[in-house]
Amino acid sequence: MSACTDNPYNAKQGAIIGATAGIMSGFLTGDDSNGTIKRAIAGGALGAAIGNELDVQEEELRKNLEGSGALIKNTGNQLIVTLPEAITFDIDSSEVRYSLEDSLVRLSTSLNKYPNTNVEIIGHTDNVGGQDYNQKLSTRRAESVSSILAQNDVSRSRIKAYGRGEIEPMMSNNTSKGRASNRRVEIMITPLIDQNAKLPNVGLNLSVRL
Repeated sequence: MSACTDNPYNAKQGAIIGATAGIMSGFLTGDDSNGTIKRAIAGGALGAAIGNELDVQEEELRKNLEGSGALIKNTGNQLIVTLPEAITFDIDSSEVRYSLEDSLVRLSTSLNKYPNTNVEIIGHTDNVGGQDYNQKLSTRRAESVSSILAQNDVSRSRIKAYGRGEIEPMMSNNTSKGRASNRRVEIMITPLIDQNAKLPNVGLNLSVRL
């Protein structure tokens, strides 16, 4: 599996997750030891392929969004693209800045290239102002980003947009730096696990039947 990627860490992590899922599946279905081993091998291979695809997409996104101010984190089983308020919205506004729209077009291109993922768009605020107002503002901001992705041919069936208001801060709201970090939109890209599907763009084709 490491031959498929220059950065095998997330492929390895995906293999561990997939193998664990295969073993648990065997236990839950009452499979014998041979069946459980087969599930572990199949799950590990599938998990490695998914992890590798995330590595490839991450690298492409870093190139495509370079200089935009967007932050990208690869957790091993999903990509998280964070859009700070400073580059995305004016204060107290839910209209995406014109200067960021081109970056969202490039993000849409990536999402269309790797269609076997779900996309969650989550708005966050600091704790300045009323909680109800912040909740509504965060929702409107998530929906604004969602609309641009949909306008660029990302299927709405893949997208879930919602706000979390002030309840999930990244840093303390006691400082201006912390409040600025908390005002953000996160785009979480999570692979779909279809064990009977062939996964594209990962250096191998894999079909698994359990």
